Amino acid sequence: MRTLTPPDHRSTDLMITARAPLEEIVSARRERILDAARGVIVREGYVGVSMHAIARAAGVTRPALYAEFGDRDEVFAALLDREKARVVAMAASAQPTIPPDADPADMMVDLVVDAVDVFLDLAQSAPETWQLVVMSGDGLPAAAHDRIDHGRNEIRQQTEAAITAVAALHDRVIDAELLSHAITSAGETGVRLALADGGARRDAVSRTLRWMIRRMTEAMLAVEAG
Repeated sequence: MRTLTPPDHRSTDLMITARAPLEEIVSARRERILDAARGVIVREGYVGVSMHAIARAAGVTRPALYAEFGDRDEVFAALLDREKARVVAMAASAQPTIPPDADPADMMVDLVVDAVDVFLDLAQSAPETWQLVVMSGDGLPAAAHDRIDHGRNEIRQQTEAAITAVAALHDRVIDAELLSHAITSAGETGVRLALADGGARRDAVSRTLRWMIRRMTEAMLAVEAG
């Protein structure tokens, strides 16, 4: 009579234990490659990026790079997905705050104006990430362009929702969609200018954009009220 040998769970446990560090190594290598690709893009632009340049910047062999990504477009797609998620999460967690004792008549204007500094502060906290969002996309595949546009629109929609909520709370009428487009465009312009020289112009950029957005918001409110 044949005797059945029970499975050796210890060998299975050893395989799982061995697999976990390997997966961690692969994941860390993938992140290092994406970080390196981001740096190359920021320095050279999308046109100047090659798989060889990415491998050299990441300190990995080309076979190791191709084990993670089939071609340059795959690197772009993975990088932009990661950076888009980071930017959207940062923007969602950093909406302007209004003091509880603020005058309701000024609250709408203050919310919109303060959004400019939110953009600038976030950009300075993660400059390479935000440079990918605002830099020229020359040489970028169409699918990657779509990823960037989708991320920008998510941020704009968050801004529109905040404006709409404050307007409804204080019974104000304003074109939140139009204003959110203006804020997003102004914020991207400010980020681009502020990051161009390492942040040296940050305060000057902030003052100019805050003045511009304040006047525009006040004019829009006056039009709606009149």
